[in-house]
Amino acid sequence: MATQIPACCEEVRQKTVLLFEIYIAGREDEKNRSDIIRLSPSGPSFSSNVRLNSHRTPGCRFIAAQSYPEWPQELWVAEDIKDRVKDLQKAELDMYPRGPEHTAPPIPKLDRLCQTVKKGETKKDMGKYSYQGRIESVRTAGRLLFFVDMVRNDLKLQVLVNHAQIHKSITQDEFISRRKLLRRGDVITVTGYPHRTEAGQLSLSAIELPCILSPCLHQFPVQRPAGGFGPESQSTFLDKHVEMLANREATQLIRRRSDVVHGMRTFLRARGYSEVQTPILSSRAGGAIARSFETFATEFSERKLSLRVAPELWLKRLILGGMDRIFEIGQCFRNEGLDKTHNPEFTTCEFYSAYASIQTLCDITEKMLNLIVRNIEGAPQKEDESNRHPSIKMPPLALKADFFKGPYPQIDFLLGLNEALGLKLPDLCAEHATAEVINIFKEMKIELPAYPTLPRLLDKLSTTYLEPQCHKPTWIINHPECLSPLSKSFPHPSPDIDQPVAARAELFIHGREIVNCYEEENSPFEQRRKFMMQQRYANAGNDGRQDNEAMEVDEDYLQALEWGLPPTGGWGCGIDRLVMLLTGKQRINDVLTFGNLRSVTRIPEARKIVKVEASFTAPPKPDTNKIVYSDPRREVQPDHVRKDTSLDTDPTHSGPQLDAPEEAFLKIKQKLISENSSRARAYQATHVSSSAEQKRSAGIRGFDAREWLLKK
Repeated sequence: MATQIPACCEEVRQKTVLLFEIYIAGREDEKNRSDIIRLSPSGPSFSSNVRLNSHRTPGCRFIAAQSYPEWPQELWVAEDIKDRVKDLQKAELDMYPRGPEHTAPPIPKLDRLCQTVKKGETKKDMGKYSYQGRIESVRTAGRLLFFVDMVRNDLKLQVLVNHAQIHKSITQDEFISRRKLLRRGDVITVTGYPHRTEAGQLSLSAIELPCILSPCLHQFPVQRPAGGFGPESQSTFLDKHVEMLANREATQLIRRRSDVVHGMRTFLRARGYSEVQTPILSSRAGGAIARSFETFATEFSERKLSLRVAPELWLKRLILGGMDRIFEIGQCFRNEGLDKTHNPEFTTCEFYSAYASIQTLCDITEKMLNLIVRNIEGAPQKEDESNRHPSIKMPPLALKADFFKGPYPQIDFLLGLNEALGLKLPDLCAEHATAEVINIFKEMKIELPAYPTLPRLLDKLSTTYLEPQCHKPTWIINHPECLSPLSKSFPHPSPDIDQPVAARAELFIHGREIVNCYEEENSPFEQRRKFMMQQRYANAGNDGRQDNEAMEVDEDYLQALEWGLPPTGGWGCGIDRLVMLLTGKQRINDVLTFGNLRSVTRIPEARKIVKVEASFTAPPKPDTNKIVYSDPRREVQPDHVRKDTSLDTDPTHSGPQLDAPEEAFLKIKQKLISENSSRARAYQATHVSSSAEQKRSAGIRGFDAREWLLKK
């Protein structure tokens, strides 16, 4: 019993194309001709070729069932893209085919290989190249010639598409319709030969029409400044991926960020630091004075979990475990405000080195920044890894390497404030220190912070008087002990100041903190005292409010210190701010891959979804009871092409066998029979009779299926 071919099944009839081959016997002075008839749901079409198989007897046979673009009877799409979808439907193209493997050399290398190509010359002896990319523009130069600028990974390549160079089976009307189908933003693949235009520009002379790999269904955005929206309003916000399409600078900023991170990682790895990853979720967030994000896990809903505000305490546990040099580049989360220089989610790099002093950390910082900038400015471009085209250069860094050449000047925290205020700060370890500092605020007419604790008051004074002095790279050193509960303390070196300060140094550039480093407190007893001191500051307000960002007593960390943490130097740098500094950007939103928290949590606008009917008429459901097979051994699979080559290999074959459902040519048969001509008798003899002798004597020489299809 014959197996029913899938093309006649109701569930696949919309996506199957039947191919039939009709052999036409030529005259004595002509060669036999073979025509291919393609029956698709939208109607028949044909293509021709010439064969020299003189042993073949004229006739018709089924040769293949090809996959048809899987357009359903109806599509639900957003209203703003329905017109584009309809255009693609009418073209009967598979909008999302599997992409070809990219094997062509990088465009800069191709440019070097084609230096000998003269203007107006096409180098066919160099072979064919296939390139893929996104259309940046389509320019017409007449009905049968157009140019396509396509971009891939910031590399631009011009494609010359000339109808005269395309396969002859492509008619002029089809050429024009396919050209009109190409839109800015479409992802395409194109094959051709290297060519240099009369203007001297290297191009690819296409030998095939560009094939759409993924269409852009939206109106491509106009070019605009990076950042997604203007400084005055956020009403013109663009999604980051759309902004990257509209403005190449947005992509270049991401590349610059990658260069900075790569340079930092390379610097540390070259000096024996091991990169590690520490937990982001834990029962308590420590390592910085900040408010954490809290959540719960389904596995133990009774436990409150926090996103880390800093990886510091985890990294020092690794130092304690015997790893002398470690670093981590990763995300941190602080449930605080959002402004031009702050985002609740940010990226930091922290490294820790056993037996490193604060001066050692400062020296490493100055060498690192200078070397990172020098490497970015003078990095040689490898051929195989090139991601930049000579005509699309990366923007220069806002600061040059000489700007970071050390040593950097230093400002003493307490001495600097005394000089700026014109008075001497009180003993900050005394009980009345907070009240006296508040009086200074009132006297200087400075606005008090939301929680006027002693650490916040001192931080506000530094922001007001010290940080604006740090335009060039400048260290602020010797912070008050209350500002640095995780660092070691020592008496201030000046004889005029009799109070302990922290072994800490902060690097400021253009008034912004870039690096924070200090010698870590390794005494569990001193660390407990400093934790408890932070809690006293948090509860010291007269209005009963508590500072929730103050550090809590972390018993687990204190127990770890009891195992003996060696003297350790710790270093931290905000990657986002460093990238802002090097690229000259004033908003952190510009250097974050997908923008700040406001951008990634934005509620998308509602879109109207409409139904689009299929643009072709579905073929009628066949009568499966009348399906006839001449050879029950043959079976067509739905998702691949099967071609019968038995006639090609058997020169004694008397004629083509019936290898397709009779219904596939039912209309042709009825048309020929109605004409009551010799063609009808030939058709019946060839397709109905199983006698080879009858097929020979039928005389199908005059039957031209192509002519019949054109008339129809």
